[in-house]
Amino acid sequence: MTKQEAINELTRAAELCPTTPLAEACRYAVDWMRAPNTEFDLTWGCIGERIRHYRTSKNWSIAELGRRMHMPPQTIGKYEHGQTTPKYKNLIRIANALEINPMLLMDSKDNSWLPGEPKEVDNGQMD
Repeated sequence: MTKQEAINELTRAAELCPTTPLAEACRYAVDWMRAPNTEFDLTWGCIGERIRHYRTSKNWSIAELGRRMHMPPQTIGKYEHGQTTPKYKNLIRIANALEINPMLLMDSKDNSWLPGEPKEVDNGQMD
């Protein structure tokens, strides 16, 4: 997916429910992606690992995250194991349920602009 396709998808998601926190998160992500010199690369395999990281940091089971999102736990499991990739609207829903910025689930080369959040190090591991 290209950067422009991601922007378009997030913009459409924000337009569905314009006054919700989900829409606000989408608009925030779009603004960040449009910023000059922003490197953007979605590596879908990493998204599942990041979903698992933030879910387990809250001591939630897959079933608990699914319950909070009104989504079957099997779908969450498929995301976490890289068997399927979430559409942007579901990625935003996951971030919303986990109470994190959706950009943390995307594989941005630099997420140091997010104060107080885990940062990616050179070897791709979270600190």
